[in-house]
Amino acid sequence: MDKSIIKDTLISYTGRINRGRTNAPSQYKDRQRQLYADETRLFAEQYDRFSSDYVEAKVQGLNPLKPFEYTDVHLRFSNMITGASALVTVFDNYKMVEIAESQYNYIRRGAKVITMGNVWMSINPDNMSGVQGHTVLQRCDSTWNYLDFYGNIMHEPVCVDRLDMRGVDPDSQRSTMINTGYYNIKVQNNEQTKQLGNNSRLYIGNTCFYIAGYAEMSREFTYEEDSVGMLIFRAMVEEPNMAIDDLDHYVANGKTFSWTITIAGISTIKAGEETILTASSTRTAEEHTAVVEDTPEHHIAYQWESSDEDVAIVDAFGNVEGVSEGTATITCYLEQNPDISATFDITVSGVSTEPHVSFTSTLPERLRMFETVPISVNYYENGEVVPDAEITFTFSGAEEGSYTATVNGNIASIKCWSGSIEPLHITAECNGCGVGAFIELEGI
Repeated sequence: MDKSIIKDTLISYTGRINRGRTNAPSQYKDRQRQLYADETRLFAEQYDRFSSDYVEAKVQGLNPLKPFEYTDVHLRFSNMITGASALVTVFDNYKMVEIAESQYNYIRRGAKVITMGNVWMSINPDNMSGVQGHTVLQRCDSTWNYLDFYGNIMHEPVCVDRLDMRGVDPDSQRSTMINTGYYNIKVQNNEQTKQLGNNSRLYIGNTCFYIAGYAEMSREFTYEEDSVGMLIFRAMVEEPNMAIDDLDHYVANGKTFSWTITIAGISTIKAGEETILTASSTRTAEEHTAVVEDTPEHHIAYQWESSDEDVAIVDAFGNVEGVSEGTATITCYLEQNPDISATFDITVSGVSTEPHVSFTSTLPERLRMFETVPISVNYYENGEVVPDAEITFTFSGAEEGSYTATVNGNIASIKCWSGSIEPLHITAECNGCGVGAFIELEGI
């Protein structure tokens, strides 16, 4: 055969193969494709569906740029355990899988796979030499329970290598005898599991452990620190700590977490009047207490509810309007965890027909340096708000330069710049009616 024909054929195939779709990351650019690689992948995509072990699945990491995003694909499952080894290892805990869709020939180590009622983990992918996406999956046969930032109980799937304890050492000197030993554990390396480490305490199932032999060093790419997809460690059996562990949900140190919502506002208003309730949160975790700020990483929002809307109604922002005489309980829920809430009682008196001016926002007792507070005021006649009423604000008492005040309609925004011996006196007037308040200004 003419050598030029062979050469032209190889060039033709090579060009077509290089244009083939693949999800491999850029680090795999050095891999050369064998002849008929694309045809092999297409054959699998067309005929895998006729096998008896063909399943639908959600697989993480098929987009290397989004390692925790799930993609819907089809897999072929096959057994890896022989009859003899099944005496000590469960058949269904380990599977060799192949992704049927031809564009996927890369599977990340540590990626989770959801199918057949279980979460599985990719523990040994064949990315460098495989034409089609292949990996060994291990079934996650338990979970680690933990609290997220907001106190919600979360469950992270874990793989236990074998269900029999290693290195059993009965200790009869303890008041409660526990077989001290360990299990080998695999977990995905993610933002949740990064909080684990040597001597960390955790529950797997309903058993308490502490971690030894924790290692975050098995990288997929030698010089890339963030390419560690899976963590492996030993979980050593220990006794529960009933003083700090949440044994109802099996969360280690679960009792050391608390979240408190504080509601501030005016507790007595007249029918037809409005007021604003404000909520703030204090969080305690591992004996560290701090005021919670709304951040892009940990967004904080609240939901509001009135126990009796015939007495008082509240909107999504904590704005309360008195409807009729009586008392209503306003409940504020943390949007990120509705199990956390606080209540505030509002007493509504009868409609006042006399003209009057009233604060509708919460006035703090003091302002710290660089803090800002908006103060809103309404003018009422015959029990109803007079829209566009001209409110006149005056500010006195505090030292000049210790604050600035910006007025926009019926809202005055006060910012504290430094401390003042005398408090800031704020008055608001309209049509001969007025209201006043004092605010302490604090320095460093």
